[in-house]
Amino acid sequence: MSAQAIFCKDPAAYLNAVWEAFKNGTPTFLGNPHWSLAAQTEAAQLIPVHTKIVGDGLTPMGPAPANWPHAWQGQLFIPTGGTGGKVKFVAHNATSLQAAAISLQQYLVARGFSSVLHGVSLTPPWHISGLMPAFRAHFTGGTHRIFPSLLTAEHALPDLNLPSDGCRLLSVVPTQLQALLQHPHGKKWIGAFSAILV
Repeated sequence: MSAQAIFCKDPAAYLNAVWEAFKNGTPTFLGNPHWSLAAQTEAAQLIPVHTKIVGDGLTPMGPAPANWPHAWQGQLFIPTGGTGGKVKFVAHNATSLQAAAISLQQYLVARGFSSVLHGVSLTPPWHISGLMPAFRAHFTGGTHRIFPSLLTAEHALPDLNLPSDGCRLLSVVPTQLQALLQHPHGKKWIGAFSAILV
């Protein structure tokens, strides 16, 4: 088994690579293909040497833990800047990701929503806000859609193509929500969702 780091620029290809890694238990670092040179340098020092790069990315130069990568099977290393502003990776696995999804599911069910969570991501999957809707849908039997975040008045909002049953969740960052509210058809589009996660 070898480890990998994903740096695909296409969100759909990126998410497909994440699912393959998740299915196969491949230890995987999620990289941001748009990181600055400084952020790439920081990440390169953390990703173990000889880690396979999927897409166009940096050259890993980090130290490898003992029994790497076998002892780390099934780990997904998700990047965060945290409050310090430097690149760090938080280790997750199927158990922790499922726990996060089910905890939101239970919160929503307690408020009268369906247990099936459909998700829409307007942020790419190398951001946690773009990645988690896919995992929520996966663990609760829902459907997930990922769209490029072209939220200007000149661009038509995408067709959701989500099932009518279940809880429809929109995952956005505050600037995207503001752009949606200013879009000529944004309020109607938002109205198709059961809840918005900001």
